Amino acid sequence: MARWMNLVRQGTAGRIAPAGRCEGAAWREVHLRDLTMVFADGTRALDRVSLAIPYGQRVALVGAHESGKTTLLEVLAGRRRWSAGEVVVDGKPWSPRDWRRLRAGMALVAGRPRATLFMRTVWEYVTAPLVHTRLPRAEVVRQAEVALAMVGMQAARDERLAALHRWPARKVALAAAMVRRPHFLLVDDPTDGLDPQAVHELTHLLQAMQWMGVTVMVATHDVDFAAAWAEAVTVLCGGRVLASGDAGLLVDKRLMEQARLRLPLVSLPFALVPGRTAAPPRTLTDAVRELWEMSGSWEGVV
Repeated sequence: MARWMNLVRQGTAGRIAPAGRCEGAAWREVHLRDLTMVFADGTRALDRVSLAIPYGQRVALVGAHESGKTTLLEVLAGRRRWSAGEVVVDGKPWSPRDWRRLRAGMALVAGRPRATLFMRTVWEYVTAPLVHTRLPRAEVVRQAEVALAMVGMQAARDERLAALHRWPARKVALAAAMVRRPHFLLVDDPTDGLDPQAVHELTHLLQAMQWMGVTVMVATHDVDFAAAWAEAVTVLCGGRVLASGDAGLLVDKRLMEQARLRLPLVSLPFALVPGRTAAPPRTLTDAVRELWEMSGSWEGVV
């Protein structure tokens, strides 16, 4: 994986990047207009959601449990047909009857890979998205090998899916999504159950995928991860958009309380300083910088 990220930084990964079913020019503008999703039991999972998904950025859908963020990813991935509203792709409005067309440019990573009768190994799972394409067998093999190398799992190609631990399984799911080289990579709850080292590796892996030109969108309630990783943020609650903008939204105490979340841990001590009116720092780097700036009068504060 480290070698792959070095190639991406040098701008040389493009010539070995997988070119799967998502052909044609990249989708640059995706807008949602009053998108509504009502389940069969009458539950309104999404309520007139309107937002623009920034092209080529790291985007976080942030919300508590049952806020609608997972349902929104499933709609965008073409796995659910929405009830009303439009998805506008590069200026062309798509209605609910066009829901399957979203699969052409979106890839969703949700949960761990599940073994089936025909997909029992890592290799079978990663090559599955290319089975029904017209690509020659040699090209399918090449693209699958590149996708596995991207996540550092090429040596595990013959391992059984059921034997994988959580982080290796998550990497295999990412490889299976990226083997098609989608325009948008959608990842649901990416840090769930991962230890700090795995989260660190995940952060760099998603960064490398963005450098390849992929818009990466995650759905999460992990405000610490979102604050450190995201460039753009949409806050959801009860199926509605509370706010959409840059990652600075995550240090808005009232907004976080309204969304049934909390401030990032790095921000909490600064938010508790009596009389403070400025927004607290969002990242560890911002916090260290502010502490250095305060160091001249630090003894008086203590």
